[in-house]
Amino acid sequence: MGPKKIYIFTCQDNPHSDDPHLRKQAIQRARDANESDIDIQLIGFSDSPDGKGTASDTFDMSKFYKELLTLNDEEVENYPTSEELLDELESRLRIRDYRKRAVSKLPFNIGPTTIVAVSLYALVSSTKIPAPIKLDKDTLEEIRKDYAKVEDKEGVSAIETPKERRYMEFGGGKIIFDVEEIKNLKDFGPPGITLVGFKPASFIKPYWFVRPCHFIYPDDSRIYGSSKLLRVLILRCLAKEVVAICSLISRKYSVPRMVALIPQLEDLNSEGLQMEPPGFHVKYLPYAEDFRKLSYPDNSKYEISEKVASASLEKAKEIVRRLKFTYSVTNFENPVLQRHYRVLEALALDRPSIKAVDKKHAFVDSTLPNFKIIEERLAKPVAEFKKILNLPTSQSEDEETESAGSSKRKQKVELDIKKDLSHIRQCYENNEFPKMTIPILKEYCSLLKIQKSSGNKASFVKTLNTYFQKYDKK
Repeated sequence: MGPKKIYIFTCQDNPHSDDPHLRKQAIQRARDANESDIDIQLIGFSDSPDGKGTASDTFDMSKFYKELLTLNDEEVENYPTSEELLDELESRLRIRDYRKRAVSKLPFNIGPTTIVAVSLYALVSSTKIPAPIKLDKDTLEEIRKDYAKVEDKEGVSAIETPKERRYMEFGGGKIIFDVEEIKNLKDFGPPGITLVGFKPASFIKPYWFVRPCHFIYPDDSRIYGSSKLLRVLILRCLAKEVVAICSLISRKYSVPRMVALIPQLEDLNSEGLQMEPPGFHVKYLPYAEDFRKLSYPDNSKYEISEKVASASLEKAKEIVRRLKFTYSVTNFENPVLQRHYRVLEALALDRPSIKAVDKKHAFVDSTLPNFKIIEERLAKPVAEFKKILNLPTSQSEDEETESAGSSKRKQKVELDIKKDLSHIRQCYENNEFPKMTIPILKEYCSLLKIQKSSGNKASFVKTLNTYFQKYDKK
């Protein structure tokens, strides 16, 4: 359903100048492609020796391609340059396109005798890393599995499929089921969408999220007139501000789901191209058993004055306002997939690492927050918010507020080190190390400048005793 394009790369601005028949034939082919909704993009280069010229330098579109692309004078002047078209083409090459295939084709039962043919499309689906393909080590051809049915001379299969049975324990006994009986238990009817009724649009709540929505689009190839009837239903639902509540069975033996059909009109841009198709968004509704009863903590024991509450509320609003940004799904890429394809690219091009040649195509994990910008925006309001509520500040803030007295404390610590060394010596002579905790022993090691930061208690005691034994020998 996406637009098709033909790219023409050329440095000749007037081809077939000496053959009017070929010129006329090329123009007619371009008009046929235009009528088939096929867009033609021209990427023209100059005929300079280095080939670095753009289409606007020496490439004259008015000689031939103006008539081929059916452009007027204003469109020729505003036609994008070769650099812009090449950047767009390069970005498209790095984006993986998926075919617009329907998940299933279903009948929409509006009434007992009124049926509309629709196709169900998935709007969002998780993209996974492609499965590996096994190749033959000699020929590098893909290894495929082939199945052959073995029969004897009388035409009877040599391998008989055993009859599978399952059971369920109930009432102290085993209830045995065949495979066909289990399938019949899961059969809730033929696939399709059945209209149950209508509800106001305000009835649908945002937190009723069960799974990503689907989209239904009419299919005139199976039942003629489906698009007209579905369009009338869309217009009436929008006029009445209602949504259609339906029962959906997407395929055979699947579980029926209650869904809400949210109408959507066709959206066209200024050039008349379709931006959004007409149809219904299929929102899956939860069942009664899906709702949970939540218990909230009792906040009555926290008493805050009205003055502090209003000031903290305004400061909290400021923090939220500074962290707001315009969200778009196109701004976030799956880092697992991006790294996987860059590894394949590095292997194919014999690169030593996955680092890109230029910064434009470098691997960046877009899911990680930008802590630098967050700190710049929230440094002042967060400090003021903590000050209003008398909350403890962070270590960095304590260092800033207590920088004046830090030098005095440092001098005091240096004076106390000599006393501590004599105290450690006395503890060694009295054999008091086994009675101490690991943090104290670790601190003693740091004062004695012994490089030991981990281990159990016995290892710390042994290290300190060894240190003083060597010191005594000296």
